[in-house]
Amino acid sequence: MSSDLKQRIQAATLKSLTARNRYNDQITAQLTQALKQAEDEVARAILQYRSLGSLPDNKLAALKGLEKLQLELDDTMKRLKREQTLVYRKTTKDSFKLGIQQGIGEFADAALPFYADLKPEGIDKLATKVFTIVDTSALDFMAQYNLTLAGDVHRELSDGIKRTILNGIATGKGADDIVRDMGKVIIDKDSFRQAGSRVFSKAQYRMEMIARTEVLRAHNMGRLKFHERVGIQKLEWLAMEDERMCPVCGGLDGKTFPIDKFPQQPAHPHCRCTNVVAWPMTVCGSEMVAKAAAQASQGDACILPPHVLEGMADAQAKENAKLKSAFENGDITELGSLTVKQLQTLAKQNGVAIARTKADFIKLLDLAEPGIDHGDLAGAALSAKLKEHKIGLLR
Repeated sequence: MSSDLKQRIQAATLKSLTARNRYNDQITAQLTQALKQAEDEVARAILQYRSLGSLPDNKLAALKGLEKLQLELDDTMKRLKREQTLVYRKTTKDSFKLGIQQGIGEFADAALPFYADLKPEGIDKLATKVFTIVDTSALDFMAQYNLTLAGDVHRELSDGIKRTILNGIATGKGADDIVRDMGKVIIDKDSFRQAGSRVFSKAQYRMEMIARTEVLRAHNMGRLKFHERVGIQKLEWLAMEDERMCPVCGGLDGKTFPIDKFPQQPAHPHCRCTNVVAWPMTVCGSEMVAKAAAQASQGDACILPPHVLEGMADAQAKENAKLKSAFENGDITELGSLTVKQLQTLAKQNGVAIARTKADFIKLLDLAEPGIDHGDLAGAALSAKLKEHKIGLLR
């Protein structure tokens, strides 16, 4: 790779981080706003019951008053969980797609042949098509993993609220003091650093950490899957070289790995690292059809151009139409002509519960633990490893 081309690629990658970080801030703000609303509702509920005499300042409250208060708090927590669950579910897929889009945009900004001709609307259109031909099997796992992490925070928050109320009553605190002990959701970033570790400030820290880390995970995965699909074979670890860079990321910065052995990114919570294309940088010739270009990307190591990707996506769309027709017609003969992989895809697209094959499980484990060979796992050892990473049946 020429020095000039390498510099253009790296500059384009760093430029794309601005959009990535802006999207991350937007998602974090949505989650924080939902938590702020929950905090306000909890405070109003507690103060309301004080005025009704159900939560006296200096002695244990009447049981019925506390039961009513708890029901209100439970409703608030359920609403918070429902709102944030919707955000997490949508964000995983959208972050993955954004990673694909920015992978394409980086090629355009670096003025790679054919990609340099793409306008913003062309990049968006190509990203939509590429999404249909990249491996998205990890999306379900990532979304469920995010919901599991968020569920832990919601449980801790609910328990913390109950504990603060009961401790406050037991020690003779009034409603105002109990609300104060809950802490606050702080919107201002500088003020948040001094927020301490009370119930709501702790929940805010955990939620923001999960959001920022997992948005980057899905985004990096989308970029990696795009690079993998177009024929990139090596990636270089790119750390943010500032005062916040940790020893782990500093040690990986600048190192090159085969794309199928690239270490997991983010490397840790709040990790900001990304990767940059290392090899190849040659774009396949425009006269090549999809099949020939795909073969060249494996042998001569070249990057598939946009029109080839579009052709592959169009072929996939025809395949999907065939699968949809087979499902809707219910013709046994037509269904019997499909491969196992096609049947699995068909079932997933139509919400039919199916069991993953061993190969599916191994692929998900490879994603959960990059660089480790899981191919020899079987029986109890495989089950234990799947349980460790909370990987189950596909629903």
